[in-house]
Amino acid sequence: ARRMAASSASLFGSLFSVFEFQQDNVRNQYEHLLSLWRSHIASVADRRLDRVDEQYLLADALDDLHCELMEGFLRWREQFQGYESAGIPQPSTSVPPVGGASWEPVPLALCPTRSPEEAAERSRQLVEVAVYLLVWGEAGNIRFMPEVVY
Repeated sequence: ARRMAASSASLFGSLFSVFEFQQDNVRNQYEHLLSLWRSHIASVADRRLDRVDEQYLLADALDDLHCELMEGFLRWREQFQGYESAGIPQPSTSVPPVGGASWEPVPLALCPTRSPEEAAERSRQLVEVAVYLLVWGEAGNIRFMPEVVY
């Protein structure tokens, strides 16, 4: 869990320095992510009484969290990927570059299958959730409806 937290902290720090999100927003959303993740880990542990391995808990909790937060965006992206003129690329199978920011992607050792593809997928999920939370936090400052900002 510490290595996953280090990867998340590295990502938030890089997003802060590259995209100049407000420092308090970055701190708050990082804590928000950890809180949501802990909650999802507890839910996954309750469902998976037979196997309570840290790798599976972390990976499944990230899957659940990503699906919960990004459901609307994922549907939108899927629909628009079919239109070539929209220019929406297919999700990459490699670790996302995140606008040139350098960060520690999710390590192979924390993935149940220990495959580079799974590590890249977990890293992509983490990036999408982090960027969503940071944009949501920044949009909250304008007091409109931040939940419609993807």
